[in-house]
Amino acid sequence: MKSIRAEEIDSYFQMLGSMPERILVDERGAKINLAQGISGLMKSTQQAHDQGGKVIFIGNGGSAADAQHMAAEFVS
Repeated sequence: MKSIRAEEIDSYFQMLGSMPERILVDERGAKINLAQGISGLMKSTQQAHDQGGKVIFIGNGGSAADAQHMAAEFVS
């Protein structure tokens, strides 16, 4: 088994720390950052709910608990 060096761990956490600034692409192909993507997802989810659409949250393990919590927020 390969041992993990401190430099690799530091590099990994630096990459995680830069996630909000990483570039994503929206449905039109325009570049957006992670924060804009999450904001757009939140708006789309709320809009679908408000218009009577179906919103499904899924998860596995701990993420299932998060999904259940988010779903509960929409019905309360």
